Amino acid sequence: MCQEAVEVFLFLLLLKNIESQRVITSHLRYRFLPKQVDEKKTKIIYVARNPKDVFTSWFHFLKNDPRYGHLPWETYFNGALSGEYIFGSWFDHVLEFWNMREQENVLFLKYEDLKSNVRETVASIANHLNLTPTDDVIDKVVQSTSLDEMKKRYKQMETDTQDPFKIHYGKTYGINSYVRKGKIGDWKNLFTVAQNEEFDRVFQEKMKDSGLSFVFQ
Repeated sequence: MCQEAVEVFLFLLLLKNIESQRVITSHLRYRFLPKQVDEKKTKIIYVARNPKDVFTSWFHFLKNDPRYGHLPWETYFNGALSGEYIFGSWFDHVLEFWNMREQENVLFLKYEDLKSNVRETVASIANHLNLTPTDDVIDKVVQSTSLDEMKKRYKQMETDTQDPFKIHYGKTYGINSYVRKGKIGDWKNLFTVAQNEEFDRVFQEKMKDSGLSFVFQ
């Protein structure tokens, strides 16, 4: 069984133990979600981030994963560009949801827009979910979802020794925090000039005629 299939299996087991109504976070591609998502037109909010920062962020998680044996950046970069790691190609993943963006139950967001227009994004999410929050509620959501507040929450999870779920998600593999920098353009600290040029070439090839673009800095 491939690694992605194992992740799907574990994910579905987790869902069975969650009571409705459910808010579910996932990195799975659409094709691997339960068929009921399509049948019942479940509300989907997809957040895409510019791939250079995605590669950078994901590398910092994987490099200490014992399954990858302290992965060097160059090895990771080449593998990620060709879609070798868990969840497959970033390009295929994002385009799968991007091509569904006109469906009524799908809201496609960009991380960079969220960072620059937090309040407007929160309002658009509420509208997508058929909610009408007051200005005070929106303000509270904006404050609670800031990077600093998220770091505090994960820090609390790390110290909760009574909840196995929180212990597991407090830190990735017990080493790295799930919330790192959250900055736009952090890829510049890892990409070489040659890697950046190669990435741009592949990006143009894969995203040609899609109409999807990103802010990289």
